[in-house]
Amino acid sequence: MPKKAHRVRSRPSRPQPGPRPPVATHVQAAEPAARREPVPPAAPVTGGGKRVDFSAEYHYIIGDLRKMAIIAASMFVVLIALSFVIR
Repeated sequence: MPKKAHRVRSRPSRPQPGPRPPVATHVQAAEPAARREPVPPAAPVTGGGKRVDFSAEYHYIIGDLRKMAIIAASMFVVLIALSFVIR
């Protein structure tokens, strides 16, 4: 039976880093409030979107949450019982 050939994997070439931006050597003072431009208000949200019935779309979530609650409660009961037994 022939031996396995051990191939040396070539490392993927990493892209060379480009020129770095200059590093600031001093802290620039913030502009006074009077010189700042006002920010335009966001567009109002209209009710033209599609309504989604989440109860129909995520009907399986209730069952999963119920199972997790039962498992968590049973684990707490086991922990409490073990705390009395181990003492």
